[in-house]
Amino acid sequence: KQVYDKCAAERVARVVLMTGPAGGGKSRLLQELLVRLNASGRTFTLLVGRGDPMRGGTQFGVLAFALHAWAEIAGSDDIELKRSKLSERVSGLVASARAPLITEFLGEMVGVPFPTDASPQLRAARADRQLMADRMLESWLAFVDALGERGETLLTTTPVSSGTPK
Repeated sequence: KQVYDKCAAERVARVVLMTGPAGGGKSRLLQELLVRLNASGRTFTLLVGRGDPMRGGTQFGVLAFALHAWAEIAGSDDIELKRSKLSERVSGLVASARAPLITEFLGEMVGVPFPTDASPQLRAARADRQLMADRMLESWLAFVDALGERGETLLTTTPVSSGTPK
């Protein structure tokens, strides 16, 4: 909790890496942090990412999972509903002029492709893997920055089993 408090006070990001054998208490430690943060009355955004061992090496895989969950996109949603959910959530967070472009590249990250008809930037990025990776990273950073402007954000790759904070 001390690292979290310091990050919140200084408005900086930090990485905390917990390693240990299975059953060593890593998930329990996260649960206790969440209980303490909730008990303190703090409002924060919790992003939970997960790796997919079947898709090893996928760029932004853990972040994409967290973003997918944040936008409340269900696997059973049709593509139009997925686009709508992502657009609505990003538009509510990011300055309106930047929202469409950021949404398109976050869509690429989460497997919700947008049409390239009205987006020369997206069309160009689809033709150049490095450009696509750069644009997805820029969009992720803009997204995280916008979340940070709204309040504290915690990104974890550890499963959270009870109670979801605001």
